[in-house]
Amino acid sequence: IRPPSISITGTSITRDLERGESTLDGKVFKVQVRTKPSCTNEQMTELVKWKHFDKSQGFIMSIGTVNMKYDTPDVTIEKTANLIREFKLAYPNTKLALTTLPHIRVSGLKPTIDQFKADTDEFNARLASLADDYTDVIKVRYTDKMLLRDGIHLNSSGTKKLTSSMNKCLKQCF
Repeated sequence: IRPPSISITGTSITRDLERGESTLDGKVFKVQVRTKPSCTNEQMTELVKWKHFDKSQGFIMSIGTVNMKYDTPDVTIEKTANLIREFKLAYPNTKLALTTLPHIRVSGLKPTIDQFKADTDEFNARLASLADDYTDVIKVRYTDKMLLRDGIHLNSSGTKKLTSSMNKCLKQCF
């Protein structure tokens, strides 16, 4: 019996996640991680349309941080909803889970980092409204201390928090 495969993708905050076989509560999962640095929701949607990713039982995405640097929460939520629609068409038998986003310390086109944080909080709160029978939202409780000095990437404690939040979802959803 082959273990269920789980695909994880997203921006560079997924870069340090572990790949390979993982055991959670006695259940084995085969985990593959495909990091897409600086990927926007629109680019991820195109990758999904082209079926760029291998089929798997479950799919976890951490996407939206790049869009939040330039778009409003409304626009980013709409782009995320479009990504979900396209995912369901391309991978109809695959469960999707999206993670909430960290507060990065780069403002992009926002007037201040505080505005970026407020917009990220709004996006994270509204992300739950996109959950349904095929789409879950993984609430990751990031703190500002979980970022590297560059203000963008997760440090080891941030990666551990992301991993533990994903593991909780795997235990419950798969």
